[in-house]
Parts: sequence; structure tokens; C-alpha cells
Amino acid sequence: MNKPKGIKLPNAPLTEVVFELHWKLAGAEGTPDQIKYDPGYRYMSDEFRNQVGRLGFPHSTRHAADNAFLSGYGIEWRFHKNEPGGFPLLQIGPGIFAANDAVGYVWGDYKDLCLAGLKLLLKSRPKMNFFDFEPNLLELRFTDSFSVDQVSGQDLAKFANANTSLKLTLPSFCDTEKLGAPEAGQVGFAFPVKGAKGTQFSFAISNALVKDVKSIVLLTRVTTKQDDGGIPKSFEKLVSHVDRWLEDAHAITSPFFKDFVSQDLMKAFER
Repeated sequence: MNKPKGIKLPNAPLTEVVFELHWKLAGAEGTPDQIKYDPGYRYMSDEFRNQVGRLGFPHSTRHAADNAFLSGYGIEWRFHKNEPGGFPLLQIGPGIFAANDAVGYVWGDYKDLCLAGLKLLLKSRPKMNFFDFEPNLLELRFTDSFSVDQVSGQDLAKFANANTSLKLTLPSFCDTEKLGAPEAGQVGFAFPVKGAKGTQFSFAISNALVKDVKSIVLLTRVTTKQDDGGIPKSFEKLVSHVDRWLEDAHAITSPFFKDFVSQDLMKAFER
């Protein structure tokens, strides 16, 4: 029986969906992550680049400049399926793997991409007796954007009150003649996820430019950190764990979006 791939909204507001895996870097305690290093990265990146075409990602671009210092958790290589600069894409760097897609994504296909990229990463990663591979972060995040023309202005409170289940009331002082209409704002919340070690769900809405267009952006994310033992350290268990983790994370972000966005605005995405 084929598993369902999910559906996509014809006019979805999704700007980007990203899955990230981070792993421990080498460096003295207290050293900033940016200047730590990944002992197995150079071999891993060469192997990954040699094999990623078999996943259907033949186009690569180097994000870092030649001979540039590669900072910890910074992206060096991007691999594109269709053409350089397009979606979907895979990304790697010291301590980081990411899988990205955009407005045309379907959840089932995207999840398969994340797992295929992760399997290739683990296959490419050398096993070193002097430095263990230790994943320390999993994150799934969605960025949805609404142009201010689409939602009748950039007033964040008015957007929330008219188009979402979040209701905001500003202090009465903000309605006085001394102040004009708000030009920028940001509000967000974070919650622990019950029964999931080291896991947090968060969302925030803010004003931002998206491809030079004034917009209101909704960022939702599920993040698990290794601090509380929420991620297995072994190669063998990681893929199956991420498979389940992605489903659990999506089971939070998807219903949240449907509950957060008003029915009228949702209908505009379905047309």
C-alpha cells in the first residue's frame, strides 16, 4: 500500500520549509561555535558531493568563498534538483545538514527528501575513533509570508485580529494623535512539547521584507536539543528516529497553521 503524500494548497503562503540536523563540533569548552571545527567534514563533504547526483540533485553551488574560513554550523555547499538557485535543495557545512523546499512542496515527498539526504550524509560520514558523531539538534521550521497588499496593510495587530486566532490589543496610547500607524512589530511564543525530551514548539509573527516585498511573516518551528537526551547518538538509530520525529513535528505545525489562520484567509489559499 502506497503511503499518502499529502496535498498542497494552490495558493499557499509558504516561503520555505527547512529541516536541519546539527552535530557536535570539536573545540575547547567555552569556544564559540563559529570557530569550532568538524574533524570529519572535509571527507564527508567530498563523498556527499560525489554521490548526491544519484538522489537527483546534479547542480551544486559553493556558498562559501574559495579558501574562506568555514565557520561552525555555516553552509558551504548547496545542491539543487532543477537549476542553481531553485527548490528543492540540500545543504551541508561543518556540523550542519539541511533540506529545503518552497511553495510547491508536498509533505510526504519533502519528508522522503529529508530522509534520503540524511542517509547519504551518514553514509558519507567517516567513523573516527578519536571523535564521535553526536547529533545535538533537530529542527523543522516553516516560513509563511503574506504581502501587506494581500492582508490590507502592515499593521501587525490588525493583521492578527482580522486574519488569525491570535488577538492583540495595543495600549491606548498607541491610538493617540502623537503616533502614526505602526510600521513594524514582532510577537512570539514558545512552549515545551509534552512527552518529548528537549523539544520546544514556537511561533512568531513579524513585519519583514520578502523578496523586496513588504510582508507579514509567520515563523513556526519545532526544535529538539540533545541536552535532555532527546536525540540518539548512534548512526543506526538516527534515521528511524528522524523518521518518527518529522511526523511528530509535522503533527504540531500543520494543525497549528490551520487553527491560527482564519477560515476566510485559508479559503484564499485554496482557490
